[in-house]
Amino acid sequence: MNEITDTQAAYIAGIIDGEGCVTFAKSFNPKTQKRPTFKALVLCVNTDHGVIDYLHQTLGCGITYKPKKNPTNPRWNPLLRYQASSGDARDILRRIRPYMIIKGEIADTVLSLPQRNRTYWGKPGTQRYADGMAVYEEQLAIVARVRAMNKRGVKDAA
Repeated sequence: MNEITDTQAAYIAGIIDGEGCVTFAKSFNPKTQKRPTFKALVLCVNTDHGVIDYLHQTLGCGITYKPKKNPTNPRWNPLLRYQASSGDARDILRRIRPYMIIKGEIADTVLSLPQRNRTYWGKPGTQRYADGMAVYEEQLAIVARVRAMNKRGVKDAA
């Protein structure tokens, strides 16, 4: 990730707060993994390609692309998506978190996800396996919490 000023970090936080999403991506390959892994994901979809290009150029990480499902209505503008994952997403969140208002709690929760190396898995019945399962259960709980916070619709006033 590029070094960015506090002003740029605040502006990017505003974009992500208003137009973006902070969540997880799940990956699983049964040939090489015993359990799915989760990685942080920061994304923003917008019809203003200048906003998406700004994110990509300023942050110096992530990717931009046109989603497969572009609007079918001829009056709608085409979409462009910015996406950063794993370490890049975590770096972005750590940098912009002081300026996030709406999605600050989600960012904190995503950043709390324990990182686990695939080598933690041992044979069932071993302490190494039990430790790996404990981390995995904690990850599942955090992912479920973020999904609930990101759920669309009217939120209950707490």
